[in-house]
Amino acid sequence: YKYFCFLKMPDGKTLLTGSASQSSYNNLISWVTSTMDSTNININSYLLLNSNLYPGTASDDGGGSLSWDTPNNIKVYDANFSYAFLFGGSWTQTNYLKATNFGFNIPSNATITGIQVNIDKAASKRSATEAAKDYALHLLKSGSEVGDNKATATLWTLSTLTIDSYGGYNDLWGTTWTPADINSSTFGVRFAGQIIDSGTLGVSATVE
Repeated sequence: YKYFCFLKMPDGKTLLTGSASQSSYNNLISWVTSTMDSTNININSYLLLNSNLYPGTASDDGGGSLSWDTPNNIKVYDANFSYAFLFGGSWTQTNYLKATNFGFNIPSNATITGIQVNIDKAASKRSATEAAKDYALHLLKSGSEVGDNKATATLWTLSTLTIDSYGGYNDLWGTTWTPADINSSTFGVRFAGQIIDSGTLGVSATVE
């Protein structure tokens, strides 16, 4: 799992372009100046960019019929992954993967304008009768599911792990967010897949 959070600056404008340098804040980039509408403006805030925003805590949270092997493997982007397996059967829900404790440190005067979640996933088979796809995807606020279910009906890619993005820079997932909500260790994501297998070898669903 990886998160992107998009912040609105205190002046109400959304940062478009500019120069950046690494700050001491965890996973934050400090923007010093920005160009917007041909006018130079000073930004005294921070924008989360493509950095290692992975969960500090990951678990199999139950709720389905298929368990996840080694759910802790989703905490680091490497060659290790978590998987669920079905040997024979119609569409069957996996348990939920729960990821929290991201260690955000967003300034208290920022306004959250959108949240994007990236999930790297694949399936060992991809056909109408042997495949994996999303079942449910929710964000967690104070540890509880809130807002939109972002699961899609698209079949997961075959064999090669592929990053799918959910939400975006102007998508609040049907609810409201404060910096404190996202800085909390209980902010996170809860995700379940589903698998079908009408063959003889089984189908695995993999998440990194």
